[in-house]
Amino acid sequence: CDTKKAHLFYTDHAGSLYRMETPIERFPEGFSEAREIKVATVRGKDKHGPWRLHEASHIYYVKSTGRYLALLEAVYPHPTRPNYWDSRNRFLFAMTADRLEGPWRRVEEGSNDFFAVPSALFTEEGLPAGRLGQVSHPELIRTGCDQRLEIEDYRLRLIFQAFDAAGVSDDYDYNALPWKLFLARNF
Repeated sequence: CDTKKAHLFYTDHAGSLYRMETPIERFPEGFSEAREIKVATVRGKDKHGPWRLHEASHIYYVKSTGRYLALLEAVYPHPTRPNYWDSRNRFLFAMTADRLEGPWRRVEEGSNDFFAVPSALFTEEGLPAGRLGQVSHPELIRTGCDQRLEIEDYRLRLIFQAFDAAGVSDDYDYNALPWKLFLARNF
């Protein structure tokens, strides 16, 4: 929420982020009359192949800047299953905006640079995160709880789900993937 409206963000598994809004005094019933607004479609191609925005959008208000931060999950396609996205190979990118209505802009320097990839993660103790194959469904650890999802600054601590993908074959069963929770930080 901002000071006047509640906003609902969600993704479509086709590379787009959407938003709906309602006045705070009409929350949650106001969403039944809200219209869907496309915020962004984000796709790219790098040395690993094509990728796209996938799911798990999380939006926070950064008090030190007065801006909003979106942490978004992206994914590469499955190497053998057509029209299937590879749960063994997910990562995060980030966007910021002055207002929840946007416009939203990538924070990474290049279109194929990413906020969090498994090889660049560190544990709470500052050690490399290990052989994780993905960063999925992140949530920032923050003090307090309110509808604005406020954080102090860009010194981030996050909890996310992941697993060591090295031993998981291409014919994996999604429901049998060995997900575990991990903590990481960017400072």
